[in-house]
Amino acid sequence: DNNVKESLAFFDKYPDSYWADYAQYQLGNIFLVTERYNQAVIAYQSVLANFPNTSLRPKIIFQLGTAYFRKNDFERAASEFSAFLKDFPSGEMVAQAKMYLANSFYNMSRYAEALAAYRELTSASGDLGMMASYQTAWCYYSMQNQSAAVEAFSAFLKAYPSSEMAIDVKFWFGEYYKSKGRFEKAREYFSSIIKDYPSSDMVEEALYQLALTSMDEGRTDDAVARLEELAAKFPGSGPARAAYRKL
Repeated sequence: DNNVKESLAFFDKYPDSYWADYAQYQLGNIFLVTERYNQAVIAYQSVLANFPNTSLRPKIIFQLGTAYFRKNDFERAASEFSAFLKDFPSGEMVAQAKMYLANSFYNMSRYAEALAAYRELTSASGDLGMMASYQTAWCYYSMQNQSAAVEAFSAFLKAYPSSEMAIDVKFWFGEYYKSKGRFEKAREYFSSIIKDYPSSDMVEEALYQLALTSMDEGRTDDAVARLEELAAKFPGSGPARAAYRKL
């Protein structure tokens, strides 16, 4: 709040300053960081209106799209990031803008457009490439193309076996194979979560799903053992309460 007051005081005192556009841009950034997204949008739009030739224009449009995205206005976010990519097709923020655009499409259930954008980013280095590969698989799944989803999730596990998202992917495979009646494969994935990620929050749910898989197979003794293990290791948790009911 002190930073906001100082910025407003600056505008009042130096309305024609060389730094006025920068100060107003930083005001928008303060609003964005403090999750006051409507105020951030107004601040960024004011810079664009009051300083149409500002050198900060690429950063402002990017941040404006970010503010819309964070306030869950994905249609306007997509519009801003599309404009950014059209006007500034090169630079360090391009890959991030493409990811925001893809995520906006995904959140609007425009999966075909999201898929095209994610696939373009899968070769990116670092977290962007990893996230793009992960979201590519979810796009296929959301489009009910299960064979393509299986292939994409398998590729993700091969490329990023140590990532935190690998746990979610293995859980997805466990549920997928369980739904197909391929119980041995399902147990393989649920068991790997318990073995390889013992400190993960997903262990409870993996134990529960492992028990349900054994029940579906008719392996009652194993199911009971898993449910008792779950209830003992995680007393009071949601999966543990479900385990007691199953027992």
